[in-house]
Amino acid sequence: MNLLYVTPLWSGLKKFFFEGDLTVTGMPAFFNVFESLLKDSNINRIYVIVFVYGVDKPIRVPEVYKEKLVVYPYFIKNRLQLIKYSFSAIFFGKKIVKSKHISVIYGHGTISALASIMGKLTNVKHYRRIYGTFLYQKVKLKKRIYLTNFFEYLSFRLKCNGLIITNDGTSGNKVFEKIGNSNTPLYFLMNGVNKEIQVSDDNPTVPFFCYIARIDRWKRQNLLINVLGHIKKEGEVEIPKTYIIGSVFDKDYYKELLLEIDKQGLNNIIEFTGPLPKKKVYSYIKHALASFSFYKFSNLGNVFLETLTLGGLLVSINEQGSLDLIQEDTYIKVNNNIPEIAGVIKNIINSKDTPEKFNSIRESAKRFSKYQLKNWNERIDIEKNIILNKNV
Repeated sequence: MNLLYVTPLWSGLKKFFFEGDLTVTGMPAFFNVFESLLKDSNINRIYVIVFVYGVDKPIRVPEVYKEKLVVYPYFIKNRLQLIKYSFSAIFFGKKIVKSKHISVIYGHGTISALASIMGKLTNVKHYRRIYGTFLYQKVKLKKRIYLTNFFEYLSFRLKCNGLIITNDGTSGNKVFEKIGNSNTPLYFLMNGVNKEIQVSDDNPTVPFFCYIARIDRWKRQNLLINVLGHIKKEGEVEIPKTYIIGSVFDKDYYKELLLEIDKQGLNNIIEFTGPLPKKKVYSYIKHALASFSFYKFSNLGNVFLETLTLGGLLVSINEQGSLDLIQEDTYIKVNNNIPEIAGVIKNIINSKDTPEKFNSIRESAKRFSKYQLKNWNERIDIEKNIILNKNV
């Protein structure tokens, strides 16, 4: 069986596709299934049409997958090129489907609709995968999203053999109810977690905070910076070293954060580490006094679930009800309010010599993960069974 993937280049996978490096620093919801298919002896070859932003060098996949993985990049610099190359990719994909005897086309993200168009043109089964959405508020307000968000609108709207949407708190199921195709089977799935997470021993030995997210505006690291600035001005406690961990996705936003850190006098407190190996990230989460998740649209992502599994102490916002599925005794819930968050953080700092004060939250988090969340192997099998049409 041969598969055709149609996908953007996801955060954390640049080294895999361009440096032949098996180290992946992000997007496990995509890569875990992709890697499992690469290792599946029933899959002969996977062809990938990938839309690439911000990289301009030849494809070089890991040596171990060179025989099984064929990648065709489209380098996108602006929206006009996106539109132009979308048409080109559709007809190129149609050619691949026919010449390479493709059995299944699997489209991902905003451009997943291209896979469905290829499928319709070739009469080959086609599935789509959406990892979260920013459309819910626009749909509620009945905005004409087919004009403002054309590609994402099509990713919900076009009929396909199955649409898999991540249950990550961004209400993708409700968007589908409003604009989806009633003839398309919907699979609304929460991500899995690694129940046996391995951590490194390489973490700071002094008390510290951390914030795990790529540097992207909606990840809202600026809120943490403003909160720490508020605490510093009050001068009541000494703020521990704070690590912001993740790759820079939005360079302009990153520059704004640096300016704000300087303005707040936090240069000696906040450090950007860039992307780190998974084991090291997990070590930071596990050993931090606390980690923070203040994302704009939803906080129910991979980092949140992994923090529960590790028993990390997490301070987060139930943004738009995104954490309604999570027991409230598994994390510290705050509102988007600087003085309120500052009060919680000061309480954590004042308890740094008696961390057992928060042990009940850490233990509740681990229990919730153990009994309520699927491990990644189970979750991968569910998705593979859908797209390979095995007893679904």
